[in-house]
Amino acid sequence: MSVEQVREMLGDGQSADIDSFWDTHTKSNRAILTAHWGDEDGNEIIVSFETKQVTGKAFMSSGRSFLERVKRRIQRRIRAL
Repeated sequence: MSVEQVREMLGDGQSADIDSFWDTHTKSNRAILTAHWGDEDGNEIIVSFETKQVTGKAFMSSGRSFLERVKRRIQRRIRAL
């Protein structure tokens, strides 16, 4: 999957980091782009790209209980009124 396909599915990343390191196997410099997407509940999706292809992905749960997530959503909606 390419960077463009992931952006189409998830939207623009909220933040992105580029890590560069020396690969002793290929004797070349490699760059990895890591993009982060988060939601209002504190969950996060992290996708790593190398040469415009996905090389890794992870989902990090906020750890909040169902009741806590519902309470936070209600509070946000009340503030919006």
